[in-house]
Amino acid sequence: MKYSDELTPFGALHGIHLVVRQSTKEDLDRYVRRLLQADWESSDSALQLDGDLTPAQVGSTLFLDQARTFLKLVVESDGVGLTPNGWMKLAVVARMLERLDWARRDVEPMRGFLKRIGEQDVKPLRVIHDVCEAAGFVRCRRGRMYVPRRVLPLLAEEQSGRLYRVLFLALLRRAGLSCLYGGDDDAPMLQQSMAVVLWRLHIVAGEWIPFGELPGEILLDSVREEIEASSEFPELALALLWRRAVEPLEWFGLLERDRELKPSGHLDPETRFRKTPLFDRFVKFPPFPLQPPVEAS
Repeated sequence: MKYSDELTPFGALHGIHLVVRQSTKEDLDRYVRRLLQADWESSDSALQLDGDLTPAQVGSTLFLDQARTFLKLVVESDGVGLTPNGWMKLAVVARMLERLDWARRDVEPMRGFLKRIGEQDVKPLRVIHDVCEAAGFVRCRRGRMYVPRRVLPLLAEEQSGRLYRVLFLALLRRAGLSCLYGGDDDAPMLQQSMAVVLWRLHIVAGEWIPFGELPGEILLDSVREEIEASSEFPELALALLWRRAVEPLEWFGLLERDRELKPSGHLDPETRFRKTPLFDRFVKFPPFPLQPPVEAS
């Protein structure tokens, strides 16, 4: 993604002394600029995602498991029917809820007052559908959604690492994080700076860290100000950060927290997070600081 002047490279990241120490502002500026410009799928990117993890290393992470189950259901059904608006038909959703534990748990509290449950009512199902479409894992034709033949080999257990990587890229780089919390893209710089977010989590989340401290630790100033301006209520700004950045990393087994959500479904700001061993296996960064570019003679 091209660097934008709105995303100040230095950004006055709180706690940045943890990585700067004897380095200079120019060192940090150069490193962050490389992250902001990184092509996540390039072999020389400043951020590398390992696509060769074994099934044992990837484990049964929530998003991988549920997305693969979703795709297998579409394959078993020889495609599924869609409404004119592009939603899966009610009968299809009912079959999905029988097999997708994540979707079923999400919709369970609403069963008492929803006569019919559509895809638009089930957030996990909507997100999985959007991400699989962004990844090119599903195609729509003549009112039906199907899985292209070229995708079928990726559904094998031994391809878990490759499938995991493509799903991760599709969510964070193609689908648009606005699909995770509200429909408006009111914090676009958050998605643009996710490589910086991952780098900072790599540094500061080795030990438990309270969620309320994360904005100052992992966000560029310009991104933090954008999130804070997205709502006049501080708790809603924090909720946006959780829903669009931290929670998706939980779905992929890269972060874990020390307590459950409140009964209301909200996150306590004192909830602590830390990275999992999978984080360091999957996400790689070049050493800090970067060497200055060599000038042509």
